[in-house]
Amino acid sequence: MALLSIMLHEHQEPEISLVKEVFDALRRGTEPPQDTTMSGYYVGKLLEYMEQRVPDDDELPGYEFMFFELVHDHEPSGALYRALSKDPTDFVNMVNAIFRAEGEPKRTPTPQEQAFAHLSFSVLRKWRTLPGLADDGSIDADHLTEWVRAARLALADSGRASIGDEQIGQVLASSPVGSDGVWPAEAVREVIENVGNARIDTGLHIGKTNQRGVTSRGVFDGGDQERVLEQQYREMASKIATRWPRTARILRGIADSYQHEARRNDAEAERMGDDG
Repeated sequence: MALLSIMLHEHQEPEISLVKEVFDALRRGTEPPQDTTMSGYYVGKLLEYMEQRVPDDDELPGYEFMFFELVHDHEPSGALYRALSKDPTDFVNMVNAIFRAEGEPKRTPTPQEQAFAHLSFSVLRKWRTLPGLADDGSIDADHLTEWVRAARLALADSGRASIGDEQIGQVLASSPVGSDGVWPAEAVREVIENVGNARIDTGLHIGKTNQRGVTSRGVFDGGDQERVLEQQYREMASKIATRWPRTARILRGIADSYQHEARRNDAEAERMGDDG
């Protein structure tokens, strides 16, 4: 890996087959890398090289999945997420690995199953690419609809219909805003309205609020940030309520959650003021 990385640094291009040979040797190895920082750097550079040279290589998504936790900030992972967006089969396999089927008894998974489930959880948590989203920002609504349909059928067949719908909702939360400036985009709203599933609605709510991540604020700021968000979601809900009523209800639910959070932060700021 070090040698190949040096070659890239010197603007020499190793054969893709050699890069794959190194990756396959790593995959067969039983010991973890001794220096994960440098190993992650080398692997990241080689994956970037493959992304540039052979972005559609069939084996690239698997390599990006295998090294997802090793490379810095989980990048590059473009081929992996393109594959997930293109066909829901791997998404379904990941959900099946993370969650037990309804009524399935508890059992101790093998180390390989645990490792696959752990990686699957990380990959799905970081997924921010809506199926059907093109490079120019447009959305192939037919592809998105078919992706959701196929995923739901496969997850129902595996006994994971409910948790599967929630996970699908979290994937839909990666939607960009629509042409009218309202989130989610129109194609996602149509899926929400046509499928009419409460667990997908819940997943969309959870996925969107989780994307906010960690916030920072002054000790006495209270819930000002959340009140701004609450107002934004209420305005978006009002804008689409007539044509997409179910989606509008989800937006109002997100607004309500920010209202509760604002009140909680207000109370915390007040308590800090009293303590002072």
